[in-house]
Amino acid sequence: MLLRGYGDALRYLSAFTDYERAQRIQLGDSVFRLRRMARLLRAAGDPHRAVPVVHVTGSKGKGATARLVAALARAHGLKVGLYTSPHLVDLRERIELDGRPISRTGFARALGRLLPAILARPADRRLVERVLAGRRARPAALPDRFPTLRMVFVEIASQWVPWTLKDLARRLPQQRGRELPENPMRAYRLYVACQSDDDLPYVLKYTGEDNMLMGTDYGHHDHAADLEGLRNLKTAGGISESVYTKIVDANPRAAYAL
Repeated sequence: MLLRGYGDALRYLSAFTDYERAQRIQLGDSVFRLRRMARLLRAAGDPHRAVPVVHVTGSKGKGATARLVAALARAHGLKVGLYTSPHLVDLRERIELDGRPISRTGFARALGRLLPAILARPADRRLVERVLAGRRARPAALPDRFPTLRMVFVEIASQWVPWTLKDLARRLPQQRGRELPENPMRAYRLYVACQSDDDLPYVLKYTGEDNMLMGTDYGHHDHAADLEGLRNLKTAGGISESVYTKIVDANPRAAYAL
């Protein structure tokens, strides 16, 4: 198959099922797996392994956060690619390089590179974009496979960490036959952003001093807004000066590779 331009590329993609518009997805875990995505990545030369990547997930604010990270990286002189979804008018809005959408020619050329992999197995043709089944994921395997990967949990406070780690420590031996590391936050390079009213002396027993960040001191209108979060953390957080410095400076630098 030959793609003669951007129009051909759009017509080809529009022939597939658009799962972003589907109200209900009938296919289960046996279909939605990563093997197709891995094959497409190999066909593209495994670009995710060639450069540092910031993967932003969550229920809201992902696009704004991704654009903020991209702008910060460009301000430091880096060449930055950005992928977001959905788009408003043109599909090319999803793919940017240094703040500019991919060209029509570049889009068609990139899709053309992937066509051999897409067409290699006819049974897989109907699935172009992946839907990840989170309950089938194996987070513990990710740090070993990607040794520079760091995961940061923001805007959900930190009070949930002790219960979650206790529950995992109880369940893993029974369900997976393995033990949780002594300090899973450090072992898996996990970081969590706290609020100034969290019970930090208690939470820090589970996260450790090196994996906690400050997550307030901003002014959007929700229950987490705390315009004097840094001051409150320092004066009423019940933590030492050295731990405070880690939370507001050293740990964010480590988490975001600054």
